[in-house]
Amino acid sequence: MSNKASLSNTELELTQRIQMFFPRGVIPTEILAQWNGCSGVDLTATILDTFSKPRLSRSGNSLKSTLARLRDRGYLDTSFESKETHRLTIKSLSKEEAIERYRQSGGGTWVWDELEKNMPYTIPTTETLDVMMMGFGRSIKSGTALDEMDALGVRTLTKEEIIHYGTAFPSHQEKNFLGSLDKFVMDSNPHAAVLEVYGGKRDLDARLWVDVWDDWYRFPVVSK
Repeated sequence: MSNKASLSNTELELTQRIQMFFPRGVIPTEILAQWNGCSGVDLTATILDTFSKPRLSRSGNSLKSTLARLRDRGYLDTSFESKETHRLTIKSLSKEEAIERYRQSGGGTWVWDELEKNMPYTIPTTETLDVMMMGFGRSIKSGTALDEMDALGVRTLTKEEIIHYGTAFPSHQEKNFLGSLDKFVMDSNPHAAVLEVYGGKRDLDARLWVDVWDDWYRFPVVSK
């Protein structure tokens, strides 16, 4: 029996993800050779040590401390699958590819043609995000919401990321309207991408950025 056959499903999935996302062409050959020369015991100890540490954002804030700040302010919405975080894999897709995956993500969907044609779009870097769901419990203006997010050490999902979120978590969109505060200009006006539901279809839409967000909107955010 091969070693692969003896792996559990979780172990097999993790090793496949390591193969898929290993940074090819980035790490010098001599460093790779040193790693390859490590014993299995040392490699195992390094992996255990790495993943036992608190997850840090780019600014050095741990996910645990970010969650605590949101929880203390009463902004952390755990009603989505009874979870505090939702693991989202961002893929390096073009706008056309990302929107098509959204369309095929289950059930009826609708995409505003103006957004599809004219929304500025930057192909994102492949990465995995720990997304938290933020709700203010009141109507709020975009600028005020961004100030509150900044004070708590979180940022809104970008317009590119929220398309991925709607694809990965269609049931979240069906539960509450979801908004991104990543401002972009269409037809000379600032807009924000939103995930809503109308007429039994999950809509990928946009609204004017200056409009007030009603209290039923939720904002997927990540640590800064």
